[in-house]
Amino acid sequence: MVVTVLLAVALLAANQDSSPGTDVSGAPGAPPGATSASRAPESAAPPAAGSVFTIGPGGRGIYQWDGQGAAWTRIGDTAERLWAGPAGLFATGTRDRRLHVYGGRPGVWYPIAEPGRDFAVSGSHVYRLAKDGSAVFVWDGEGTSWTRIGGPAARLYGGGPGLFATDPGDGRIFKYRGRPGDWEYAGTAGAAFALTDRHLYGLTLERDAVNRWLGSRRKETEYRWTRAAGPAGALYGGAAGLFSTDPRGERLRRYDEGAGEWRDIGPAGAEVSVGDREVYRLAANRAAVFRWDRNSGTWRRIGGPAQTLTAALTH
Repeated sequence: MVVTVLLAVALLAANQDSSPGTDVSGAPGAPPGATSASRAPESAAPPAAGSVFTIGPGGRGIYQWDGQGAAWTRIGDTAERLWAGPAGLFATGTRDRRLHVYGGRPGVWYPIAEPGRDFAVSGSHVYRLAKDGSAVFVWDGEGTSWTRIGGPAARLYGGGPGLFATDPGDGRIFKYRGRPGDWEYAGTAGAAFALTDRHLYGLTLERDAVNRWLGSRRKETEYRWTRAAGPAGALYGGAAGLFSTDPRGERLRRYDEGAGEWRDIGPAGAEVSVGDREVYRLAANRAAVFRWDRNSGTWRRIGGPAQTLTAALTH
């Protein structure tokens, strides 16, 4: 059944512009790396498949797990948040809140942008929402050069299907079509959104159903959403699929697309991050990191404690 759910942004009428972060080097603050460099490389190093990254308690230490045993490598000193995807690994500093890109070697980080309200990674691109929410930018891939691609937004969502942004006024959601100022209305407001490698999903404002966007409309009067599953609390997406908490936020479920139902896979925890094939969960007390194997359906502790975590997406 096709339904009218979700989403769009009165946003995004934009012109090409110079970087919002043209002068980010040399300012006082706490960069993620022990030897943060002043200029980013011409291309960032994409994370290895199966990697997961964490920030230690209190923002101290950035760590990488490469998918083997329980060994973690410290790759940075301090950070507040992390983003990972084909475009690379990115982190915001604990004091200056600037965005840095990982140079591929422990301790090597490059500042690429001033603070932003939100960031997102989609494919080979990283996007930034201005600190005041007034504009959306895409990193040009070198130094601190950014191009303005859209106007005001509230939140950015990046993933396999592309970049999406919500309107700061009414919560509607729009998809970026790859050219500055070119955004497509996707739907009305939702309580939450998540992207897998193929689809955009939205939770209704009443939280009583999750719907899947079917793509571009053929005509203005057509609503391109269909019901996917029942009630949910939070949504999480990645190449491994769509996941959610139950409405009480206590259990984690996997979306069974064939059956159109949620399948319980364990406790919800404090945070969840979805990778290429696995799912990672931070325990409710943040004392341990667990990895879920989709083949066996079991959880295994791989590390911890941690403040936050993010899984690498390589496609």
